[in-house]
Amino acid sequence: MRKFQPLNISFREVGFTYQGGSDPALQGVTFKLPAGKRVALVGPSGAGKTTVANLLLRFAEPGEGIIQVNGSPLQQIPADQWRR
Repeated sequence: MRKFQPLNISFREVGFTYQGGSDPALQGVTFKLPAGKRVALVGPSGAGKTTVANLLLRFAEPGEGIIQVNGSPLQQIPADQWRR
């Protein structure tokens, strides 16, 4: 059985615009997801909930800001390893 270390995830001033889009889907988003806590993303259609999930899963990369995992940039973790 594989053991996982607790993950603290933070978004710092994250922005993202979809290719071909004129308006950002996310702009200046900052929040923390502490290890071991439950989190719910709520908001109206178009608020950016799916975009946050896509960025967390590395299906897209932020155009601005940084996503960190335990203090290190998420981009330093290979996407296929991160998704396991």
